[in-house]
Amino acid sequence: MPQPPHKVPKSYTPPPNPYATGPIVWHPTTVYEVARHVPAGQKPADYMKAPMTIDTGAWQSTIPKSMGTALGYKQHPGERVYHYHTSIGATPYLLREMDLKIAGHKPVTIPVSWAQTEQVSTGAAIGRKGVLDHFDIFFSEANNKMDFKARDGVWK
Repeated sequence: MPQPPHKVPKSYTPPPNPYATGPIVWHPTTVYEVARHVPAGQKPADYMKAPMTIDTGAWQSTIPKSMGTALGYKQHPGERVYHYHTSIGATPYLLREMDLKIAGHKPVTIPVSWAQTEQVSTGAAIGRKGVLDHFDIFFSEANNKMDFKARDGVWK
């Protein structure tokens, strides 16, 4: 019997992050539109609004388990589980692709580490890989503002 299509919620509210209360403040957190990437020729996935932190120190974007589940990601039998190590310990993750919409720009497909736990030190975070290939990011601490500028020659 065929599976019904996955229903993507309009928005995602992350669970409380016990690691966000320490001396490090991750900001600004902005709401972005994200979708599970589907191959060309297939029906596009629905976008969902989700708060994400920009973490240019992270090599790749990361999302907690519940966010990936909300997007419709599933673990495949026998799929390789990777681990990354941080100050909170080893976190298991699966590799996925995600479409990211940044206001005023076309969507970009980025690799994402889908954590298999909610204990992700930064919560949902946009890292360098796939993002900095397309954008220069400008942050104004005084104005608490972040701007994404499309790189020349990539696309407008």
